[in-house]
Amino acid sequence: MGKTFPVPLKIFYLAAPYRGKTINETRENIRYAESVAAKLRAQGYYVFCPHMNTAFFDGIADDQVFLDAGIEFLNRCDAIEFLNRCDALVLAGKWMDSVGCCAELRAAEERHMPVYLWDDDEEKLVPFRIPREAEDE
Repeated sequence: MGKTFPVPLKIFYLAAPYRGKTINETRENIRYAESVAAKLRAQGYYVFCPHMNTAFFDGIADDQVFLDAGIEFLNRCDAIEFLNRCDALVLAGKWMDSVGCCAELRAAEERHMPVYLWDDDEEKLVPFRIPREAEDE
C-alpha cells in the first residue's frame, strides 16, 4: 500500500529564478529549484515546480510564453479542484532578481495567497513580509 498524503494536503507553487546568463547557470537554477521542491516534499508538502515542467524547453517559444503560463496557473488556483489548487507561493533563491518570480509574487498577492520564503540555511519556510518602507509607498 502506498504512502498517504497528510490531511489536508498543502500544495505550494515554487517561484525561483529559471533563466541564467549561460546554459550552465540555467541548469544550476533548475537543479536548485528541484532540490528545494524535493526538500519541501520531504517535509510533507506537494510542490508545483515550473522548472521541472518546462526544463530546457528554451527556444520552442518566447520566454514570455512560459512566464505567462506560470501566471495563468496561479490565476486558476482558486477555481479548480482542491488537488490542483495551490495553497501558497514559495519564493526561493535570488527570486528578487527574477522578472518571472516578481510577477508570480504580484499574482499571488492579488489573490491573497499566503507567501513564504525558503530559508536555505535552515531548510524551512519563513512567512514573507513586505518591508515596512515598501508598505508606506
